[in-house]
Amino acid sequence: MLLVLVAHPDLHTRLNALAAHGADLDVRVAALGAWPGHPYWPDPLTTSDPAWALPADPAGDLLDLLDQATPIDTPAHVNPDAVPAQRPDTDPAERSAPAPAGPADVVGAARDEAVKVDPAPTDTADSPPQAAPALDEDAPSAPASDAAPGEASHPSSPSVVGTGGVRLVLLGARPHLRREDRTVYQGRLALEIAGYLAVHRRPATAATLIAALLPDVDPDRAKDQIYQAIRRLRDALRQAGADQALLSDRNGYRLTDTVSADLWDVEHALTAADHAPDDPGRITGLRAATGLYSGRLLEGCEWATAHATDLEHRVTDATADLADLIADHDPTAAASVLDHALGLFPYTESLYAHLMRLHAAAGHPADVHRVYRRLLSRLADLGATPSADTDTLLARLTRTPRTP
Repeated sequence: MLLVLVAHPDLHTRLNALAAHGADLDVRVAALGAWPGHPYWPDPLTTSDPAWALPADPAGDLLDLLDQATPIDTPAHVNPDAVPAQRPDTDPAERSAPAPAGPADVVGAARDEAVKVDPAPTDTADSPPQAAPALDEDAPSAPASDAAPGEASHPSSPSVVGTGGVRLVLLGARPHLRREDRTVYQGRLALEIAGYLAVHRRPATAATLIAALLPDVDPDRAKDQIYQAIRRLRDALRQAGADQALLSDRNGYRLTDTVSADLWDVEHALTAADHAPDDPGRITGLRAATGLYSGRLLEGCEWATAHATDLEHRVTDATADLADLIADHDPTAAASVLDHALGLFPYTESLYAHLMRLHAAAGHPADVHRVYRRLLSRLADLGATPSADTDTLLARLTRTPRTP
């Protein structure tokens, strides 16, 4: 076990005792800066001393390793290359405080001098290997001026979930981070991690993320890939102005509402519709939900399949409910709602049947046939045909009334 602290003179007695008695338990103590009476960074195989002091270069290397391996909640990283060179015999605490400092001040000085590291989730204490390649090699994408498909024209949710200017896009297009009208990051594994946290809305440890996202990857390599992806995600969020969007504690990593997410907005609108006290309120929620939904959730992510399918069912039900609620006073708008949904769910037969009934009620048999032919064409892509119920519905809706 490696204990990294500042060997302030006030702590020498305690540290020497810890080093001496801890040796029997295979505890080795390293200090940042000078520690009189102990060697500098020896080879443990040839040196029996249970403690040593770290000069500037190896101390910086170690802290850089910990920075990459450990989740942090600080707004910004301290670049080890930017830390001024230290003389081995210079105490970091003395540089950060003009007056003698007690133990609490020493710890604070160490945090100021080094990269600020928060307690890691319980399964992330070990540093990951550095050489394994990460899956998430996508560099931040070039700024794009065009909005993601289907998003710019969507109505607002009754109450926006997430208050920041950075948006996590998980529906339809490739998952990405956006700020205003620019795509600022598209790293695949990093965004899949963000998607997992957004879907579950509770902390997730590195072990949980590995089991869900990289179940078939060597555990050590998977751990490194998760750490590296989280590091890149934090960097992208920080550069976009969302320093506190991804936090961690002993329970794991979590997303905060300093970012918004299209998934959260759709779910919030559906919930608002379900709890609306009257039809106008329900219509408002349903319009927002069906308008904000721009495509399948995290397409291609196997772990998200069940969540994506459940959301599709909720949105298709919301579409049918909305069409029914507005059909009596605005049948054209109701037909438009269903047409929009068919663009998102082209193989959902129930929506075609719903639109056929709506056209029949409006006295438009030609449109009933048109919708049915559209269904035939779509199902042909799958080598399928309409169900017997849909064929029966077509015959009933287009039956010519007998003349008396």
